[in-house]
Amino acid sequence: MATRRHFTYSRAAVRLMAAAGLAALASGCSDASRFAGDPFADPFAGSTKVASRGVDRAPTGAILPPAEKSAASTPVESRPLPAPSASAAAPRPVAQAPAPAGSLGPARWSAEGGTPIVVSQGETAAVLATRYGVPADALLRTNGFTTAAQIKPGARVVIPVYRA
Repeated sequence: MATRRHFTYSRAAVRLMAAAGLAALASGCSDASRFAGDPFADPFAGSTKVASRGVDRAPTGAILPPAEKSAASTPVESRPLPAPSASAAAPRPVAQAPAPAGSLGPARWSAEGGTPIVVSQGETAAVLATRYGVPADALLRTNGFTTAAQIKPGARVVIPVYRA
Protein backbone atom coordinates (compact mmCIF):
# COMPACT_ATOMS: atom_id res chain seq x y z
CA MET A 1 0.00 0.00 0.00
CA ALA A 2 2.88 2.35 0.84
CA THR A 3 4.49 1.66 -2.53
CA ARG A 4 1.32 2.52 -4.38
CA ARG A 5 0.91 5.82 -2.46
CA HIS A 6 4.58 6.72 -3.12
CA PHE A 7 4.09 6.03 -6.82
CA THR A 8 1.01 8.25 -7.07
CA TYR A 9 2.78 11.12 -5.28
CA SER A 10 5.78 10.89 -7.59
CA ARG A 11 3.59 10.82 -10.71
CA ALA A 12 1.77 13.92 -9.47
CA ALA A 13 5.09 15.64 -8.79
CA VAL A 14 6.30 14.91 -12.33
CA ARG A 15 3.10 16.35 -13.76
CA LEU A 16 3.40 19.46 -11.60
CA MET A 17 7.02 20.03 -12.67
CA ALA A 18 6.12 19.58 -16.34
CA ALA A 19 3.29 22.11 -16.05
CA ALA A 20 5.58 24.61 -14.30
CA GLY A 21 8.24 24.19 -16.96
CA LEU A 22 5.78 24.79 -19.77
CA ALA A 23 4.43 27.87 -18.01
CA ALA A 24 7.95 29.28 -17.58
CA LEU A 25 8.76 28.59 -21.23
CA ALA A 26 5.57 30.23 -22.44
CA SER A 27 6.05 33.33 -20.25
CA GLY A 28 9.66 33.78 -21.39
CA CYS A 29 8.64 33.96 -25.05
CA SER A 30 5.77 36.41 -24.54
CA ASP A 31 7.88 39.51 -25.26
CA ALA A 32 9.72 38.76 -28.50
CA SER A 33 9.98 42.46 -29.40
CA ARG A 34 13.36 42.65 -27.73
CA PHE A 35 14.80 40.50 -30.53
CA ALA A 36 13.56 42.77 -33.35
CA GLY A 37 15.41 45.82 -34.59
CA ASP A 38 19.00 46.95 -34.16
CA PRO A 39 20.86 44.85 -31.57
CA PHE A 40 23.31 47.73 -30.99
CA ALA A 41 20.67 50.39 -30.27
CA ASP A 42 20.63 52.26 -26.95
CA PRO A 43 18.25 50.35 -24.66
CA PHE A 44 17.71 53.49 -22.55
CA ALA A 45 16.92 55.84 -25.43
CA GLY A 46 13.16 55.99 -24.76
CA SER A 47 13.40 55.80 -20.99
CA THR A 48 12.29 58.79 -18.94
CA LYS A 49 14.06 57.48 -15.84
CA VAL A 50 17.51 58.30 -17.25
CA ALA A 51 16.57 61.91 -17.94
CA SER A 52 15.12 62.32 -14.45
CA ARG A 53 18.42 61.24 -12.89
CA GLY A 54 20.18 64.21 -14.42
CA VAL A 55 22.46 62.42 -16.88
CA ASP A 56 24.48 64.93 -18.89
CA ARG A 57 24.37 63.88 -22.53
CA ALA A 58 26.62 66.73 -23.76
CA PRO A 59 29.90 65.65 -25.40
CA THR A 60 33.06 66.11 -23.40
CA GLY A 61 35.55 68.83 -24.24
CA ALA A 62 39.08 68.47 -25.49
CA ILE A 63 41.95 68.04 -23.07
CA LEU A 64 43.77 71.32 -22.68
CA PRO A 65 47.57 71.50 -22.91
CA PRO A 66 49.45 71.84 -19.61
CA ALA A 67 50.21 75.27 -18.20
CA GLU A 68 53.44 77.10 -19.03
CA LYS A 69 55.24 76.01 -15.87
CA SER A 70 54.56 72.41 -14.91
CA ALA A 71 55.98 70.12 -12.25
CA ALA A 72 58.17 68.45 -14.89
CA SER A 73 60.11 71.67 -15.53
CA THR A 74 60.86 72.33 -11.83
CA PRO A 75 64.48 71.42 -11.01
CA VAL A 76 65.18 68.76 -8.43
CA GLU A 77 67.47 69.73 -5.57
CA SER A 78 69.56 67.40 -3.48
CA ARG A 79 71.55 67.98 -0.33
CA PRO A 80 73.14 65.66 2.23
CA LEU A 81 71.29 64.68 5.39
CA PRO A 82 72.48 66.12 8.70
CA ALA A 83 74.61 63.93 10.95
CA PRO A 84 72.67 61.93 13.55
CA SER A 85 72.42 63.66 16.90
CA ALA A 86 73.66 62.20 20.16
CA SER A 87 70.14 62.48 21.60
CA ALA A 88 68.90 59.64 19.38
CA ALA A 89 67.40 56.91 21.51
CA ALA A 90 70.00 54.22 21.85
CA PRO A 91 68.89 50.82 23.11
CA ARG A 92 69.65 50.55 26.77
CA PRO A 93 71.86 47.66 27.76
CA VAL A 94 70.02 44.79 29.36
CA ALA A 95 71.69 43.00 32.21
CA GLN A 96 71.69 39.24 31.79
CA ALA A 97 70.98 37.45 35.03
CA PRO A 98 73.14 34.43 35.76
CA ALA A 99 71.60 31.04 35.05
CA PRO A 100 69.63 29.49 37.91
CA ALA A 101 71.51 27.04 40.07
CA GLY A 102 69.84 23.92 38.66
CA SER A 103 70.19 24.70 34.93
CA LEU A 104 72.48 22.93 32.48
CA GLY A 105 73.92 26.02 30.79
CA PRO A 106 73.42 29.73 30.07
CA ALA A 107 69.96 31.25 29.95
CA ARG A 108 68.33 30.72 26.54
CA TRP A 109 66.09 33.82 26.66
CA SER A 110 67.76 36.91 25.23
CA ALA A 111 66.72 40.53 24.80
CA GLU A 112 68.94 40.78 21.72
CA GLY A 113 66.60 40.67 18.74
CA GLY A 114 63.55 41.00 21.01
CA THR A 115 60.57 43.28 20.51
CA PRO A 116 60.60 46.56 22.47
CA ILE A 117 57.19 47.67 23.81
CA VAL A 118 55.80 50.28 26.19
CA VAL A 119 53.70 48.90 29.04
CA SER A 120 50.10 50.17 28.88
CA GLN A 121 47.68 50.84 31.71
CA GLY A 122 46.46 47.59 33.30
CA GLU A 123 49.27 45.41 31.94
CA THR A 124 51.30 43.30 34.33
CA ALA A 125 54.24 40.95 33.87
CA ALA A 126 51.86 37.99 33.82
CA VAL A 127 49.64 39.62 31.16
CA LEU A 128 52.64 40.45 28.96
CA ALA A 129 54.13 36.97 29.40
CA THR A 130 50.85 35.33 28.40
CA ARG A 131 50.25 37.67 25.45
CA TYR A 132 53.73 37.21 23.96
CA GLY A 133 54.22 33.56 24.92
CA VAL A 134 57.29 33.96 27.14
CA PRO A 135 57.84 32.87 30.74
CA ALA A 136 57.28 35.69 33.23
CA ASP A 137 60.62 35.09 34.92
CA ALA A 138 62.44 35.31 31.56
CA LEU A 139 60.64 38.59 30.85
CA LEU A 140 61.74 39.98 34.22
CA ARG A 141 65.36 38.71 34.00
CA THR A 142 66.05 39.98 30.46
CA ASN A 143 64.80 43.45 31.39
CA GLY A 144 66.76 43.65 34.65
CA PHE A 145 63.73 43.53 36.98
CA THR A 146 63.73 41.54 40.19
CA THR A 147 59.99 41.60 40.91
CA ALA A 148 56.85 41.83 38.77
CA ALA A 149 55.78 44.95 40.68
CA GLN A 150 58.59 46.92 38.97
CA ILE A 151 56.76 46.74 35.61
CA LYS A 152 54.57 49.86 35.58
CA PRO A 153 52.59 51.66 32.84
CA GLY A 154 54.92 53.69 30.62
CA ALA A 155 57.95 51.45 31.25
CA ARG A 156 59.91 50.27 28.22
CA VAL A 157 60.22 46.48 28.15
CA VAL A 158 61.88 44.18 25.63
CA ILE A 159 60.03 40.95 24.91
CA PRO A 160 62.85 38.35 24.87
CA VAL A 161 63.42 35.74 22.19
CA TYR A 162 64.46 32.14 22.76
CA ARG A 163 67.92 31.17 21.45
CA ALA A 164 68.25 27.45 20.81
